[in-house]
Amino acid sequence: MEETTASHATHHPVPAQWARSVFLALLPVLAVFLGGAASKWAEGIIVAFFGAFLIFQPPRRSLGWKINATFLAFALCALVSYSPQSWFFTPNWRAALTNDFGIALPPSVTPQPWLTAGCFASLVAGLCWLYRVSAQELELRVARFQLRLFAAGIVVIAAVSILLYLTQHSIPWTIALIIVVAAICLNFSRAGVIILVAASAIWIGTVALRLDAPTRAGAACRISVAVSFLLLLVSALLVAGGQTLARFHLQKLARSDFTSDFRWLIFRDTWQLIRSSPWVGLGLGNFEAIFAIFRDASHGNTRSLHPESDWLWVWSELGWVALLLIIFGAVLLILRVAPLQVGTNQRFRLAALIGALMFALHGLIDVSGHRVGTAYSAMFLLGLSLHRPTQLRLSKTIPWTFRILGVALLIIGLSWTIAWRSMAMLPGVVGVGNAKQLAIVASRGLNFAEAVNLATRALNWAPLDWELYYLRATAEIGQREPAQEALDDFRRARFLEPNSESVPLQEGFVWLRVRPDLALVAWREALRRAGTERKDIFRTIMFTAKLRDPAARHIIRQLAFSEHDLALIYFAQLNAEEFRPAFTKFFDADPDLVAMKPEEKRELFQLWDSRGDIKALIAAVNKHPDWLQFTWRTVAKYRATSGDFRGACELMEKFDSNVVFPPEEKGQSIEQLRERVFRDTNNFSAAYTLYRQQMNRGLVDDALATVRHFTVSRKPPAYFHLLEAQAWAAKANWERSWNAWQAFEKAKSKIS
Repeated sequence: MEETTASHATHHPVPAQWARSVFLALLPVLAVFLGGAASKWAEGIIVAFFGAFLIFQPPRRSLGWKINATFLAFALCALVSYSPQSWFFTPNWRAALTNDFGIALPPSVTPQPWLTAGCFASLVAGLCWLYRVSAQELELRVARFQLRLFAAGIVVIAAVSILLYLTQHSIPWTIALIIVVAAICLNFSRAGVIILVAASAIWIGTVALRLDAPTRAGAACRISVAVSFLLLLVSALLVAGGQTLARFHLQKLARSDFTSDFRWLIFRDTWQLIRSSPWVGLGLGNFEAIFAIFRDASHGNTRSLHPESDWLWVWSELGWVALLLIIFGAVLLILRVAPLQVGTNQRFRLAALIGALMFALHGLIDVSGHRVGTAYSAMFLLGLSLHRPTQLRLSKTIPWTFRILGVALLIIGLSWTIAWRSMAMLPGVVGVGNAKQLAIVASRGLNFAEAVNLATRALNWAPLDWELYYLRATAEIGQREPAQEALDDFRRARFLEPNSESVPLQEGFVWLRVRPDLALVAWREALRRAGTERKDIFRTIMFTAKLRDPAARHIIRQLAFSEHDLALIYFAQLNAEEFRPAFTKFFDADPDLVAMKPEEKRELFQLWDSRGDIKALIAAVNKHPDWLQFTWRTVAKYRATSGDFRGACELMEKFDSNVVFPPEEKGQSIEQLRERVFRDTNNFSAAYTLYRQQMNRGLVDDALATVRHFTVSRKPPAYFHLLEAQAWAAKANWERSWNAWQAFEKAKSKIS
C-alpha cells in the first residue's frame, strides 16, 4: 500500500547515498566496458550485480499507478507470446516448418519459449533499472555527481588510458569532448556525428531561449562563443571526418537515391515479416531465426541478426501494442522533467534529457537499444533528467517487489555467467551456444552419438537454429545412420538459412564420400545461392574436392557442363591430355555453342588452341565462319604452317590492321620527306608520310625501302611492321608479309 504523504524535504546526503550513486553511475559504464554486455556472460555479470543491489537497495518510492501500470503492461506484452498459437492465425512459415519439414514446434505463439524466457529476463532487468534510477530521491549535488561520474567513466573508456579527474574546471571536459569526437571519426559513425552535432545545437538553443531578458543580454557573449564552438565542431568533422562523412553519401542527395542503402531494403523485408505475423509479434528472441526466411529485397550471403531498427525489432517481436506503451511510458516520464527552472540542475537535466531523446531517435535506424551498455546508459540519463525533489510517495509494496525481482535477477545473472564458464547445458541461449561447441568437439573426436545427443537436446530449446540441424546431420552421417535422417536435417538447415551458400557448400563436402549424388544436389544449390560469386564457389569445390578423386571428378564435370562459365573454369584446370576427351564430350552436347556469350567463346577458343586438337578447331571454324572473330590468330598460324601464307596474311589484314596511325604531314614533297627521313635518326612522322605518298603513287619498292630503313636496324613504333607486311603483300610476297605480321604481333605484345 502506498502512503499518502509525499516527500518534499531535502536531506543532506549520507555515505550510503554516495555509495548508491557510485554504483548506479558506474554500472552502465561497466556494461560498456564489457563490450556493451552484448554476450550473455557479460550481461549475466551486469544483471547479477544489479540484482544484488536491488536486494539491499530497492526503490522505496512509487512512480505512480500510471507508470507502474505501463511498466507492467509492457512486461505482459512479452508474456503474451506464451499464449496458444490457436488463438491467432497461423503464419505460412510456421505451417511450412511443421508440415513440410517435420519440425515439432510448441503450441505457443513463440516458437522458441526458452529463448523467449531468457530475453524476458533481460527485459525485466532493463525495466527494473529504469524504475530504480527514476525513483531516486537525490540532492541536486548528488545528481550532478552521478552524471559527472557516469560521463567520466565513458570518457575514460573512450580514451582507454586517460584518467580524468572530476573538477569544476572546463579544461578536462574540453579534452573529453576531443576524445569523443576522435572516437566518432575513427569509428566511422554516421549516427554519432548526427547525435553529437544535433544534441549540442539543441542544448545551446534551449539554454539560450530559457534565459530571461537581463540574463540573456548578459549571457550573449557566452552564447555567441557556444555557437562559434558548435560551428567549429562541425568544421572539424568536415575536415577530419574522412570515411565518417563519406558514409553519408552526400553526392546522392541531388538524385534522392536513398533506397539504394541496404538498411532500407532490410526495413522493407522486416515490414513483410510484421505483416505476416500475429499482432502480438513473434515472441522475444525469434527475429533472427525467422527473418532469414523473409529476406527478399535485402537478399545477401551474410546473415542479418536484426532489422537495423530498435522500433521495428520491438514491433516484430512484441507487437504494435508494445510500441504504444513505450511511447506512453516515455511521455509520462518526460512530463516529470518539468519545470526546468533555475536552481534545479536545469542545464544538466536538459542535457541528459536531450541525450535520452536522441538515443530514442537513433533507435529508428539502429539497434543500440538492444545492447545492455547503451540501453542502460540511455535509461540512466532519462532517470537523472527528472525534476527533483520528485514528490514521489513512499510505498510498502514497491521495496519488497523489487527485492524479490532482485533475487531472481541475481540467480539468473549468475546462472548465465557460470553456465558459460563451465560449459553447462543451461536451457536458453547460453546452453544452445555451449551445445554447439561441445557437439563440434565431439564430432572431431569421432564421438558422433554424443554430438547427436547434444544437438537434439539443444533443439528442444532452439528448434529454429539452423546450425544445430547442420551439426546433427553431419554427426548422423558419421554415425552411419540412415541417410534420410541426415538429409531431413540438412533440408531444415537450408530452409532456416536460405541465403548463405556456405550451408549447402559444406553439406556437399560431407555427402561426397558416402552419397556423391546428394553432394551434387547440395552443390547445385550452393551455386544458385552464390549469384555473381558462383565462379569462386565452383573453384572452391574443385580445389577442395580434388579433381583426381574419381567420384568428385564426375560430379564436378556435371556441374561444369551444366553452365558454360563454369565449364571454362573447369577446362582451365585440365592438362592437354585431360582436356581433349572432356572438351569433346562438352562440344558434342552443344556443337554450335548457342548458349555461350561472345567473351566466353573467345576464352574457350584460347583453351582449345593451347590444349585441344587444332585440326578439330579448324574444321569447326570452317563450318562456322563467324567464329573466326574469336580465334583468327590460331587459324592464321595454322594456314601459315600449312604453307598458305596468303590466307594467313588475309586473316591478319582483316582482324589485326585496325591501328591508329599518326596524321600525315602536309605540304611536303617526296624528295623533301626522303631527305628528312634519311637525315634524322628517328623521324617516324616524316617516314610514315613518305611511305603513304610512295604507296599512293605505286612506288611499292621505294615504300618498302622506307619502312625497312626502320624495321631492320631500329626499334620503331609497332605499326611500322604492319606497314612492312602490307608492302610485302602488295608485292605478293606472302611469306615475307607473314613474317612482318609476326614481328608486328611481337612488338604489340611488348607494348602491352
